[in-house]
This record gives sequence, structure tokens and C-alpha cells, in this order.
Amino acid sequence: ISLDPQFHAAGVAGEAFFVGEEDDVVGDGFETRGREVGDAAGAEEIVIRSSGEVETSATGGVLGPHTGFMPLWAYTCETPLTKAGPRIRALLRELDANFDSDIARAHALSALITRHAIYKTGTTDTLTTGEQALEDGSGVCQDHAHIFIAAMRLLGHPARYVSGYLLAGDGSELH
Repeated sequence: ISLDPQFHAAGVAGEAFFVGEEDDVVGDGFETRGREVGDAAGAEEIVIRSSGEVETSATGGVLGPHTGFMPLWAYTCETPLTKAGPRIRALLRELDANFDSDIARAHALSALITRHAIYKTGTTDTLTTGEQALEDGSGVCQDHAHIFIAAMRLLGHPARYVSGYLLAGDGSELH
């Protein structure tokens, strides 16, 4: 992806904002990259307009080989929220055994999870386990992720939780 950002600060003349230098890229532990943007005192609004062209391809959710710092085996360990219990094991028994690929199985698992834990806000919190969400029959994206992670690990695949990369609704809800 190649973007050509244009920055404009409303209500203040001159340098009311700063943009990191082109080589001044910031990142986090998950290799998310970006450039720093901030405002100077007195700025009432900063508008960022970007234009570009995005080429896409169907990858079935696979982004490529693992390039992170953590070894893949680290994503095979249970956590309190992703511990597989009887409900997650029963969910896996419902999966058809005939899939053309592990990706097809993972997509079918994802669909099965949404049927057993209906998306409903306010029914769980950040301490709800995947097992609890299945017992309640409802949850939100984090609960679906906890169930999926536990199930994929039972199937022998490393899986991890990533959050906060999609703003939904009015822009105040992270997924």
C-alpha cells in the first residue's frame, strides 16, 4: 500500500502540527508501523487526507510466513482465557472432518463459533473465558477469538490474540 498523506491544521497558521520524518517510522511489538502525528498548542482540528491505490488478493486470511520475534511455539500455550474445556472440545467434535485444507477448517470453525456464541454486547467482559462465553451462548469478538484460539491450539495450530485494530460503530469501540 502506498499513501500520499496531506496534512492541514484548521484554525492555526504556520506549523500547528508535526509529522515524523520519512525514516522516523514507529512500531509496536506486533510489527504495526506508522508515523507520528501530533498537534501544537492552539490547534482546533487536524485533518489528514490520504489517497492511494490498494491491490488485493484472496489469501484465505493467510498473510505469509511468520516474521515476528516470538517463536511460534509460544502461541501454543494455554492462557486462563483460552483454556480449552468440555464445551470447546464438543464444538470441535461438531466440525466436519472432510476439509480440503486447514484454512477451510479454520473458516468453518469460525462460522460454528458464531452460531454457538451469538454476538451480543454487554453479556461478557474482559475476564470472560471462551468456555464461559460458550456456556452463556453469547459474547463479543474477544470471546469469539478466545474460543477460536483454544480450538485451533487443540487442532495443533499456534494462535494468538490481537486487539484494537478496527474501530466500529461510532468509532469508540475497538475490535
